[in-house]
Amino acid sequence: MLIELFWSKYTELNAAVEANDSARVEMLDREISDLLGTIFQTKARNLADINRQFRLAIDLLNEEADDLSCVHYNSRLIQGLVERYIALGEGEVLGAGGVTQEDGFPEDVRDALFNTSMLDNISERVAVLGTGYRMTYTNAANANRLHTQPGGLVGKHFAEIVGFQRFQNGFKEQIDRCLSGETVTYTYAEQYDGNTVVVRCRMSPFYNGGLAPAGVMLVMRETADRRRSSSAA
Repeated sequence: MLIELFWSKYTELNAAVEANDSARVEMLDREISDLLGTIFQTKARNLADINRQFRLAIDLLNEEADDLSCVHYNSRLIQGLVERYIALGEGEVLGAGGVTQEDGFPEDVRDALFNTSMLDNISERVAVLGTGYRMTYTNAANANRLHTQPGGLVGKHFAEIVGFQRFQNGFKEQIDRCLSGETVTYTYAEQYDGNTVVVRCRMSPFYNGGLAPAGVMLVMRETADRRRSSSAA
C-alpha cells in the first residue's frame, strides 16, 4: 500500500525537479523520506511483504544508479533487509516454510505495509477499493472533500460516490485494469462547492499477501481548471 504511494510521490518529485519547483521538491522530499522510513522500519510478517520490501530497495538502486550518494543509501537499505530477514536479525527466522511468527503475532494480519496512520495525515486524497468496487478505506482528506466522515464512505459501492455514469464510462475500466495488475492514471473534471477542479487519479493494484491484487489504491490530486481561464483570455 505505502509502496504504491511512494512511487506516486516519486513520480511527482521527478516532475517537480524538471519544473524547477524548489518548494514542491522540498515538500515531496520530506514526504518521501518519511514514507521510506515507515516502509523499511515495518517488519514484514509474510514472504510476500518481504519480497515487496526487497523489490522496492532494488528498484530504487536501479533507478538512482547514476547518483553515488543514493547508491550508498539504497545499498544500506538492502543490507538492512538482509540482516533483518536472512541474517536472523531482530529475532526473526526464515525457515523452509517461510517466516516464523514471533510470539503474539496474529495468524491473520493485514498487509504489513498498509499504515493507515500515515495515510490519514497526508494532504492527498487516498481511498482503497476492494475487488467488488466497494470502498474498504478512505483517509480524512478524501472524506473531508466529500463532506462526510470516513465511516460514512466505507462499504459503499464506488458508483454511489462518483456517480453511476462516471463509474460506468470512466472508472470501471481503469479499476478493472488495476485488478489485472496494471497501474493507471485517470484524469477528470469535477464540481466542488461551485468550482470546477481537475482531478488526477493514480490507481495502483493493492496486494494483501496474495499473488493477485486484493483491491485498488486511488491517490487523487486536484489542480485548478485551466480551461476556464484560457477561454476567458
